[in-house]
Amino acid sequence: MNRLNVLKNFIDNNNGMIITSDLKKLNIHRQYLKMLCDKQYLERVQRGIYVKVELFANDFYVYQNKYKSGVFSHQTALKLYGILDRLPLQYDLTFLNNVRINNKFIHAHYVNKERFKVGLIEMKLEDGTIVRTYDLERTMIDIIRDRNRMETQVFNLIIEEYVNRKDKNLTKLIDYAKIFGIDKIVGQYIKIKNS
Repeated sequence: MNRLNVLKNFIDNNNGMIITSDLKKLNIHRQYLKMLCDKQYLERVQRGIYVKVELFANDFYVYQNKYKSGVFSHQTALKLYGILDRLPLQYDLTFLNNVRINNKFIHAHYVNKERFKVGLIEMKLEDGTIVRTYDLERTMIDIIRDRNRMETQVFNLIIEEYVNRKDKNLTKLIDYAKIFGIDKIVGQYIKIKNS
């Protein structure tokens, strides 16, 4: 099988996507990516990330593959849970403190190792994409911790949406709040909205 066919086969078996680091594993030179782009088989969706032209590039999948150590969080996670109906201008991803990200499309958040794993889950999206995110309660902890960095109206809407959800877990929320040292603050917001 020639190199172009090997590359196409890999892309087809990788949900129509390839990142440049995959080329090293395949022992294929970057020029073959350029050839596939010139033939309009692939398009570059971001530096180092290529997707088949006929496919709609799922941004969650793209960013999860580019930033494997990151976890979708904050307002981006709220979109995954249906609390926000639009994505923010930047994707929120949380990383360990020792990682640094410089991408204008990413709003990076940093936490220590112990807090990084709190509430970490994998979520299957409608198109079958599996992404790493935080559960709903951890997401709410992140939102409450960042409350001073968002519009009051948006923050209040998020709290109200959470309180009205049937799948909320207030016990878990308070447990997480204790881990992050904001249990009194969380209690104030939840009591205010529940009354």
